[in-house]
Amino acid sequence: MPGCRLRIDDRASAAAVLQKRSERGLSCGGASSANTGSWAWSPDQDIRYWSEECYRVLSFDPQDGLPRFEDFFQRIHPDDQPGFRELIQTAIREKAEWEADYRIVHPDGPVRDIHVVGHPVLSTSGHLVEFVGTVIDVTERKRAERNLAQDTDRNELRACRPGRDRRRVNSGVHCA
Repeated sequence: MPGCRLRIDDRASAAAVLQKRSERGLSCGGASSANTGSWAWSPDQDIRYWSEECYRVLSFDPQDGLPRFEDFFQRIHPDDQPGFRELIQTAIREKAEWEADYRIVHPDGPVRDIHVVGHPVLSTSGHLVEFVGTVIDVTERKRAERNLAQDTDRNELRACRPGRDRRRVNSGVHCA
């Protein structure tokens, strides 16, 4: 994403940049969103910054302070944890940008779909300092996509009822 590549020339953290952006209502993409939070995480120093929206999206209480990475990780749906951990380990090793989709299990039960994007922040000597990025609640979008797919499937089945033209050229549906 443009505007999110950060290289630090001194010991100052990119988390400070994210915090200022968040205070102005800007995400890495430059837009404010009720479902988008920003964060900074160092593999060596743990979570360094979460915006207020990041706390809300991931269902943590800001009054409790920054959670530890492992506390956050335990909220990831158990089926999504192995792939997420592998992705993070690869990103650390390769100092690479990354993105992922996973489900977060809120303490009161609901499961939400999350999309996260991470960008490496490197020191002038090329060492990984931290990752910064955004976390987005995409639950409603995913629900709409599933509903659309179900509607499309139902319409295709209706198109294949007996007595209808068995070749649906425009839709690409071919009935047996």
